[in-house]
Amino acid sequence: ADPLPIDLVDQCLQLQAQNQHQAVLDRLGPFAARFDQAPQAASLWPHQGISLYRLEQFTQARACYEPAPR
Repeated sequence: ADPLPIDLVDQCLQLQAQNQHQAVLDRLGPFAARFDQAPQAASLWPHQGISLYRLEQFTQARACYEPAPR
């Protein structure tokens, strides 16, 4: 698997500042399956949640802030 880009959070922040929320989701998509597996990826959940919320995908946005079943 490809490593998470070091500047991925910065990329998300820049896109969100430009109101490009679909671009955030597209950028995070290849890494989403690893959000729970890589410690450094935990900070990506809120960015996904914010963009989903802004795109009015409220159920999916809320899931980004709920703990995963253990």
